[in-house]
Amino acid sequence: MNGIVTPPIAAVPFSLTGLRCELGECVHWDADAARLLWTDIEGRCLYAWTPASGEVQRWAMPSRLACFALGEQPGRVLLGLERTLASFDLDTATLTDLCQLPIGAGLRINDGRCDRAGNFVFGLKNERDRTPRESFWRYTAAGDLQPLALPPVVITNSLCFSRDGSRIHFADSLDSRMRCADYDAELGRVSAVRPFGPYFGAGVEPDGAVVDDADGVWCALWGGSRVVRLDARGRISDEYILPVSQPACPGFGGAALERLYVATARAFLPPDVQRREPLAGAMLELRIPGLRGLAETRFGGAL
Repeated sequence: MNGIVTPPIAAVPFSLTGLRCELGECVHWDADAARLLWTDIEGRCLYAWTPASGEVQRWAMPSRLACFALGEQPGRVLLGLERTLASFDLDTATLTDLCQLPIGAGLRINDGRCDRAGNFVFGLKNERDRTPRESFWRYTAAGDLQPLALPPVVITNSLCFSRDGSRIHFADSLDSRMRCADYDAELGRVSAVRPFGPYFGAGVEPDGAVVDDADGVWCALWGGSRVVRLDARGRISDEYILPVSQPACPGFGGAALERLYVATARAFLPPDVQRREPLAGAMLELRIPGLRGLAETRFGGAL
C-alpha cells in the first residue's frame, strides 16, 4: 500500500444501493454477528448490515446518535447521544440511560471510541459558534465520567488510538489537520500534545479516523473527496479519491478486517451538488490489496 490511487473498486455493496444517510458516521464491525454497524447522526438512527444475507436493520434513536462502541456482551452497545450516554440492546431495542453530561448549552457529543483498555473516550461539538470549548471526556469501564485534559476545540473528530494504546489521535476539524498526544489509559492522563500529519488545505476537514494493523491512521477528509493513510510519523502513505465530497468515517470490516468501509454524508450539500454526487450519503467499500485492519476495542464495563 503506497502512493496516490484512484481505485476503480470504490463501490456501494449491492444490498445497500438504495440507502443514503444524511450524515453517516462511526463505522464498526461486529465480529460476533459478522455485521457492519454505523450511525446516521442527522437521521437519528443506528444501522446494521449483514453481508452474508444482505439484511439491513435500522433502529430509531430519541436524539442524534453521534458515536457508539460495541459492548463485551453480545448485542449490547454503548451510545453517545447528544448529551447522554446510554446502553442499548440490539435484540430488544431497549435503551437505558447511563449518565447525563454536565456540558454547557450549544454543545453535543460528536466523535468517540474506546481506548485499548476499554474506556469510552469522546469529544464534543460546539454548535453555537466557532469558539473552542472544553471538549473531551472519557467514560471508564468502572462507570466513572472524567474530563480529559486535551486542548479545547470546536468540532472534535479523528479520535483513535495507536495499536499499543500509548498514543491518542484527535482533531479540531476546523484546523484542517490532526494532532496526537501521549496517553495513559490507566490514569486517564494525556501529555505532549503535538501536530500529527500535514495541513490538508483550506476547507478540507479531518473527520473520522481508524488505525490499521500496522499502526497506520486512516482518515476521511470531509470536503476533500478522499481518504488518506498516515504512517506512524504522520506521513501520507496512501490516498484514495472517492466519488463524494463528504466522506465522514472509515472503518474496517470483513472476516479478516480486509475491507475498508467509508460512511459518507449528503447533509449540508446544495441540491445541485447532491445531483452531481448520487453516492453522497452511501456506504462505500474499498478493497485494497494487503490491507489488514485492527479490531476496535469493546467497552469493558457493564451494559
